[in-house]
Amino acid sequence: MIAGARVLARPEAPSTARRDADAPVAWPSRPALALVLTVLPAVALTELLLIRTFYRVGIFIPKEGPFALVYRVLTAVGSFALNLSSVLALVALALLAGRAWRAGRPGRPG
Repeated sequence: MIAGARVLARPEAPSTARRDADAPVAWPSRPALALVLTVLPAVALTELLLIRTFYRVGIFIPKEGPFALVYRVLTAVGSFALNLSSVLALVALALLAGRAWRAGRPGRPG
């Protein structure tokens, strides 16, 4: 039975009718959420490799000559990736919270 037909078959007032949890709903935030959740792991991996690995190994790299420039560029890219991953994580949480709120499941138990 189609979810929409189940809602129409029940003689409930429109204010008390609940949306069926199995009904597919096209949220406007779905493409944005998909984009954020696709980009976030790549940015987080970049941050992991450049900041958490390369930056800490950098104390053993000579600070003179071409190594200094490469080190500064890679740590700047890693810092940008860290900031971007923080922002993307907050955006993803906000989009997920918005979807849950519109679906009528704000995350409360029961």
